Amino acid sequence: MIRPALTLLAVVSAGLSLGLPSDAAGSFGFKSGTDGFEAVAQEDGAPYLTAGGHPYALRVHLGLETVEAEPGVVTPDGDLRNLRLQLPPGLLVNPEALLHCNSLDFNRPRVSPFEESASGESCPEETQVGTVTVHQPGGIRHFGLFNLEGAPGAAGQLGFAPYGVPVLISVKGRTQPDGQAILSLEMRNFPQSIPVNALDLDLWGDPWAASHNGERGNCLNAAEPGLPWAKCSVDVPELQKAYVTMPTDCSSELTVTATASSWQQSESTTMSFTPSDGGQRLAPQGCSEVNFEPTVAAQLSDERASSPSGFRFQLSAPAAGLVEPGGRVGSQVRRAVVTLPPGTTINPSLGSGLGVCSPEQFQAERPLANEGEGCPNASKIGAFTVDTPLSAESMRGAIYIATPYNNPFGSLLAIYLVARDSNGGFLITASGSLDPDPHSGTIAAHLNGLPQLPYAELEVNFRAGQRAPLVSPPTCGPAVTAVELVPYAEGAPVSRTSTVSNITAGAGGGPCPSGTPSFNPQIVAGSLNSNVGSYSTFYLRMSRSDVDQEITSYSAVLPKGITGRLAGIPFCPEAAIAAARDRSGQAEQADPSCPTVSEVGRVLSGYGVGSALTWSPGRLYLAGPYHGSPVSLVAINAANIGPFDLGTVVVRSAFDVDPLTAQLSIDSTGSDPIPHILDGIPLHLRDIRVFLDRSSFTRNPSSCQPSAITSTLTGAGARFDDSSDDSSATASNHFQLLNCRTLGFEPKLGIRLRGLPRRGAYPSLRATFASRGSQDSNLKTIEVTMPRSEFLAQEHIKEVCTMPQFAASRCPANSAYGRAVAHTPLFDEPLRGSVYLRSSRRRLPDLVADLRSGAMQIVVEGKIGPSKSGMRLVFENLPDAPLTRFVLTMYGGSRGLLVNSTDICVSKPRATVSALGQNDVGAKFTSRLRNRCAGEERRR
Repeated sequence: MIRPALTLLAVVSAGLSLGLPSDAAGSFGFKSGTDGFEAVAQEDGAPYLTAGGHPYALRVHLGLETVEAEPGVVTPDGDLRNLRLQLPPGLLVNPEALLHCNSLDFNRPRVSPFEESASGESCPEETQVGTVTVHQPGGIRHFGLFNLEGAPGAAGQLGFAPYGVPVLISVKGRTQPDGQAILSLEMRNFPQSIPVNALDLDLWGDPWAASHNGERGNCLNAAEPGLPWAKCSVDVPELQKAYVTMPTDCSSELTVTATASSWQQSESTTMSFTPSDGGQRLAPQGCSEVNFEPTVAAQLSDERASSPSGFRFQLSAPAAGLVEPGGRVGSQVRRAVVTLPPGTTINPSLGSGLGVCSPEQFQAERPLANEGEGCPNASKIGAFTVDTPLSAESMRGAIYIATPYNNPFGSLLAIYLVARDSNGGFLITASGSLDPDPHSGTIAAHLNGLPQLPYAELEVNFRAGQRAPLVSPPTCGPAVTAVELVPYAEGAPVSRTSTVSNITAGAGGGPCPSGTPSFNPQIVAGSLNSNVGSYSTFYLRMSRSDVDQEITSYSAVLPKGITGRLAGIPFCPEAAIAAARDRSGQAEQADPSCPTVSEVGRVLSGYGVGSALTWSPGRLYLAGPYHGSPVSLVAINAANIGPFDLGTVVVRSAFDVDPLTAQLSIDSTGSDPIPHILDGIPLHLRDIRVFLDRSSFTRNPSSCQPSAITSTLTGAGARFDDSSDDSSATASNHFQLLNCRTLGFEPKLGIRLRGLPRRGAYPSLRATFASRGSQDSNLKTIEVTMPRSEFLAQEHIKEVCTMPQFAASRCPANSAYGRAVAHTPLFDEPLRGSVYLRSSRRRLPDLVADLRSGAMQIVVEGKIGPSKSGMRLVFENLPDAPLTRFVLTMYGGSRGLLVNSTDICVSKPRATVSALGQNDVGAKFTSRLRNRCAGEERRR
């Protein structure tokens, strides 16, 4: 107890004799010039500049502003409290190079017969890394600086004990965005009882160099300083290790920054110093001589083709020179360009539920923070580990997805790398961009700002599993990763290749793919409501497996009678469709290009490989004619795959309408192809679900006859950009409705003749067909037998339209003998057109109505022929479409095709009508041929 008491008495007496600190300070801060701050790595009294080498010592001098407290007594103008020294980028101290002094020894005062007074600690001599010189008003005193055991919040810990009062210096570090490692030495709460005019800090480059013997252990401040080599040296070869290492980057100046604050005021004062020679600021030299021999290893986690895969990239560089007193550490890797094996692409399955890390969140990463306090855990896609000799344990962390386009590269795909030591004293951050080839999608990862630290191994490990970020190559065989590495030191980049484990199986563990991949897609289609004549959602699903070719187009022939009610639905404008192709997905989602009134359904697309897909919703709009087809559907998908905005996918499908049956079909030759790759990311489109679910839009037929929905898909073959090996697959889905007899069938047909009723006159004819609407089945066949009073006036057949002329819509004007109008709830405007005599393979020409509404064309063909009682007109296989009223008007007079064989006002003729509904319910009745006879006019 005698020695501690004497130490305490010495501290108190020093304070009394020099004047105790005042409660207020005038202007605490550093003196000007080198008297205030100087920090130089030295060798033989000159600046040491060898890149990657080990100086004799890093010497720091701090001089504080002083005042004359009393004549001849100069004291500090404010009492030092906190001090932070930021070292030059890449200048390293290695806490793990030497043994550590434990806290028990450090806090136990030293007792030595060789010392003039206690230096204040009992740490083993082999833990000393330098000295601290305290300049006080009453004199100068030297204290040993020791390598202590680590503490929370510090990568390393130094300590000295002036007059037995422990003072700790934390070693902290982090990497800057460019990768440069910045170490700082931070001292907090320096004892206010010890007034300090100046401090000198010496960190030894080689702590066990013999030249330091006079400053170590019991020889420091010794009363008998002679023969330090005998009294204060330990001959242990394994202790001969370097502690301070110079940067290997010759482009950075050796600037040290000091920041200090006092007990009296919270404001800090900062000063920087850069060694110079003749005004030339100094930087490390000899970088071209620094060794740069990195090694790489790379491996995909899945050995199956076209499968979700992780990826492990390992990088190491020889670091033997880090602890060799006469050696030089090799250069670290500044940048790496890692080109993954050809065919390795981004997996869209990654996007589902994936978060992103913003620049602000990345900058908020701290050494002591837990995962998720900066970059959110939802943005994590892998692990990042750095094994460095500077830390007793591996520095561990994660890989995070950066916010697309709001990242250091302004790119769609970017990553942040974050790792920290277990004590939270060192933080490593780096960033990189994942740049896909726009044609093949193969990824090149540009890793920038890799840590300027020696490491035994640096590992970037993208996670495996169903939502792995990558897709393995589509073929078997060796998968080679090419790497280009750029050093911090001077010199050209070096190239390395790494062969990963072979791809030995196909997707799902099947055989290796060879030749053109299979193409066996699955197609399901149909109406959700199976009742005849009902409005129903129409559903279509197309899917494929990972081993199948990519889907490029879709064609379909729908059952007869499936129709769309276009009435009241405006087409999406062409300008809006064109604008949608150039919009971002976010913009399209926030404000759709097409008006809501044009929307008729929705689409859901699943992208990715494996069992977990990322789903992207879209909308279906009704649009006008396209590539010669009368109507089209436009699918507009905001291609937002998770957080990745790939723009807007617009696929416009042309709908053909059979003019005879009104049967709908999708023509892939006139439709847009389904895209395969966007912004270099293959979509791996696996599942497409289409819902035409607008209320009262899709209408079922009124027939219960079995039919089919025939679909044809096109596959991309082995090469997406080469159509020569494309494949196609056709699937048929059975389609049959129920409850046909719930519909009735009670059609009406009224016939009126106009003109002279006498024999030999040529009257005009107006026939009006009417149904009861939704209560009745649609008309399938109608046969009208005219009475004997009406014959075909063959002498008036001036010209007949040929079939080629009719197909080309170029019938002669003289071949038109009437007009027709068809009213249907499907269209806003009725179908209208001329009625022609068209050539046929029979003796008599056909009576054909060419009806149009906008771009929609329907052709109604009637066969003219004789019957036992007179002339007969038959319309067969009419479209299974709702028809409320059909009006046929045939010209009379010189253009009339009918001639009276008797006075029709006398004979009161009747036509016989036979009709059949689509539900196979028949109706037979007669219809009187009305005319304006004199008696009728009087009665009227």
